Parts: sequence; structure tokens; C-alpha cells
Amino acid sequence: MPRYRHVRDGAMTSRVQRCVLALAFIPGCSDDGAASSSSDADSGTTAGTTTSGGTTTAGTTTVGTSSATSGTSGTSMGVTTGTSTATGDPSTGGGSTGPDFEPIDPSLLEWELLPAVGADPTKEVRQASLSITPSGEIVVSAISADTSWSSPWEVNAYRLDGSSWTVLGGGPALSSDTEVSGTSVAALDDEVLVTYRVDLEERLSILSGGAWSEPAIDPASNGFDSYEVAIDGQGRPLVLAVADGIARVYRRDGGAWAQLGGDLQASAIPFPGLGSLVTGLAGRVAASAGGAAHLFDGAQWLNLGAVTNGVAVNTRFAIDSDGNPIAAWREGSDVYAATWDPNAAEWVPFPGELNFEGPGADNPGLAVDPADTLFATWRELSLTVYVARFIGGVWVPYIGDGIPGGAGSIGSFPEIELDALGLPVVIWEATLPGMAGHIGVARAIQM
Repeated sequence: MPRYRHVRDGAMTSRVQRCVLALAFIPGCSDDGAASSSSDADSGTTAGTTTSGGTTTAGTTTVGTSSATSGTSGTSMGVTTGTSTATGDPSTGGGSTGPDFEPIDPSLLEWELLPAVGADPTKEVRQASLSITPSGEIVVSAISADTSWSSPWEVNAYRLDGSSWTVLGGGPALSSDTEVSGTSVAALDDEVLVTYRVDLEERLSILSGGAWSEPAIDPASNGFDSYEVAIDGQGRPLVLAVADGIARVYRRDGGAWAQLGGDLQASAIPFPGLGSLVTGLAGRVAASAGGAAHLFDGAQWLNLGAVTNGVAVNTRFAIDSDGNPIAAWREGSDVYAATWDPNAAEWVPFPGELNFEGPGADNPGLAVDPADTLFATWRELSLTVYVARFIGGVWVPYIGDGIPGGAGSIGSFPEIELDALGLPVVIWEATLPGMAGHIGVARAIQM
């Protein structure tokens, strides 16, 4: 699960955006990457307001379509991002990072390989999802079976306790059916939500008080084909549910589930675990349905259109400190990223692709720290898992070239979350010599 990000109301030009907009030579950006004083409009983010040319259908306001073209390049003009805490007056677009956050110099960090999830030569473990609780505990959901996948498939949620993984709820597994796929997990300190698909029907299980239960999110529904879960800044669970070309987001407030805004049209079904739902403290929610990105601004859904003019696959989101979504996706054999510019009501591409090895990259994941430093993870054709930051207008490898031990047969998606220090935790699906398929886990630590 892409973890929620701290966002605030006010000017909608974050530090990440200022750098990208300057590199793309978008009018309204000065040559130092800061938004000019004339660009203070909040187009497409005000509840009940439709930008020019917009239409409203089924509770969704269309505010723009993508102008992003994969591979768009730009020239760095001295813009520096991700190296220090953003400052400035929020009313003029200056970053707001909180008084206690201080980014750690990556030269002081190294990757620590944690125990693998499912490091058992008799079992295969696949299709994992990652969440970090408010207190910093690492929680992973995954599917497992014997190495021939002939035994009943099981779904479990695991918590890292020191040097080993504890199965949450003490077992038995959430499901032992023979057709199980796609997990998604979102964890609080006292509650864990896990979704998975059994015989073409999506299920949601919640662990609370030591016991698992399966709540009915929408009793009027005949079932959903796909779920994705997240937690907002107030500790409220959200679920993205898709069925029959319609996507809906539900939020639990108190003990009751209620739909958030209207229906979202989904021309294609996003599968669980694709990072299609991410939330922010100011009530903003970004969701992907059928290739189109949607943003809930606290009152209604805004249809932001496709993130690219091409065909985006495996789209993931993050939300910056001003509540604007950032997307990463695979297009063809490359991975790209773009940020939403609410003033121009369009997606603005980051310069170039994320690939370090050339064509063949896939499965991107995103995270943003409180200083608006953008992190990305993906896997390359060599099956190496990479982590990079967007610094000074380019993607820079984070702590060396790839995660040591991260090579393997990756059939699912690497995921990235940030801990309380703003340091990344990454999981990936891998097969290493002498081991069955398992979930690799690494985190950045100070040397």
C-alpha cells in the first residue's frame, strides 16, 4: 500500500512540481524553479468548481487531460530538490515540511537486507504488498503454496519482529482456496486490512482484537472484481473497489463504511496491488481506474485524465506536500513519471525515463518524504531492483546501483514505503539460488 502523505491546504505548487515545471519551461515558473507570483490559481482543486472546458458526470469533474509525452526532456537550470528541507511562505507555494524533519545524507546510509518473507525451500511466496504502521512496524501480506503450486494457496499477513516474521492473527491463513491472487495491505498499530481475490471474487479481511473478520463494505453490491486498501491521515481505512466498469472508493468513518464521492468510470479493471490508491492528510485521495487518474479534493472527484498520451501500464501514485498527485508508469519498455500541475490542469512529465540499464524496466513504485523528495523504485531487465531520487532535475541512484541481493526472478511489483525518518523500505519478489520464490525486504539504515 502506498502510505499516506502529509498534505495541507493552500498553494498547490510543491517543491517537486517547481523543479519539474521549471525543467519543462512551463509559463509561470521562474528560472530558479519557484512558482511566480502570478501563478497562484488553484485550478481544478476547488470543490464545486469546474475548470474551463470541464464537464461533470456521476460526481466526477473533468479538469484536464494529459499533455505528457514519454521521454520529454528538459535542461536543468540550477534547480535543486531533495537535498534540504523546503522553506517558504505556504501562500506563495513554499514547501511545508514540519519542524522536526531533517533529511539524512545518503552517503551516511547503507542497505540492510532483512529476513526474507517465506524463506522456506518447500514453499513459494508471491504477490506481496507492504505497509508501515504509524509506530514504524513493517507489515507484509503475501500468497504462498508449495513449490508446485498444487497445494491449497494461502494468504497471510506478516509483521517483522526483530529478526523474524510473525504471522498476524496466529493463523490459520485467511484463505486456503486453490485460486487466490493479488494482495493489498494497509496497517495501523491496532488493525490490519488485507484484500485478496478468491475464485474471481474480491475479499477484504480485517484483523482487530486478535481476530479476523470480513466486513460488508457495500451490502447493495453484488461483489467486486478488485480491491485496493489505504489509510488516510486520520487513521480511516479506504477501499478502492472495481466491478463492471465502475470504480468506487469507500471510507470507514467510525464503524460505518460509506462511498466517498460519486462513481468513477473504469474502462479497464486495475488488479489489486498495483498502487492505484493513495491518500493524504488534507482529505485528498488519488486513485487510478481504467487508465485515468482521479483526485478527491475533499468534496468531489476530479478526473485528471490519462497520465500520458501513450498507453500507461502499472500506474502508481504518490501525493506531494501540497496534495498534488505524482504518477509513475511503464510505457512500452520504459518507466516514466509525471506530476499534476493544477494551474495548467495537465500532467507535466519528468525529464527522461527512469531506466538506468536501457529498455526493459517495469513495475514502478513511488514515495515522497516530508521535504518533498521524490523516491522511485522499479526493476530492470537484468532483474535488479533500483531505488532513485529526483535531484536537480535528474534521477540519481540512491545508495549505490541497485539493492544488493535484489536480483532474482521478479514476477510481482517492488513496493516502496518511507519510515518515520523518511528512509525507504523496499520489498520485491525474487528467486535466489537454493531458495524457492520468496519476498525480499531491504531498508536504508545509517552506517
